[in-house]
Amino acid sequence: MEAALPVASGAFDVVTCLEGIEHVEHQAELLRELARALVPDGVLVLSTPNVLGYPSRASLARKGYARFFRPLPPGGATPFEHAHRHPIDVIRLEHLLREAGFAIEAYDGDAGPDGATASIARRLRRRLAVRALRAHNPRADLLLHPAIFHARVVAVRARRVR
Repeated sequence: MEAALPVASGAFDVVTCLEGIEHVEHQAELLRELARALVPDGVLVLSTPNVLGYPSRASLARKGYARFFRPLPPGGATPFEHAHRHPIDVIRLEHLLREAGFAIEAYDGDAGPDGATASIARRLRRRLAVRALRAHNPRADLLLHPAIFHARVVAVRARRVR
């Protein structure tokens, strides 16, 4: 995933990158390469651990690391468990997708697109977070999206626009 794909430009209508971008050293280059492989108006479906979701933030508060990114001892091949190189949050991912020529169409996550809002505990956690996020974070709209707020893993559907 660090090299050019062995395909012609515009070879695919749909490209998926599932649980991969966090394993890559050069994430922006990967997204540009995926855009190159897509036809104009083609669709990218990408998923990654959600380091800004409530489950990951709770892990950070309790254990000192984001969920799925437990540090490994010095000298390993990668800095984090599961051979992860770089956590990528939804804000940076959105920025890199836009720079690579994509427009985000939808978010989803392992909690579902609506964040499985049937749970009273989940609704309460989100409600308690709203005021602080809105007061301190200009991207609160994105972080409060139910599929992002509650998910351990986030998925994005984006369309190549240029």
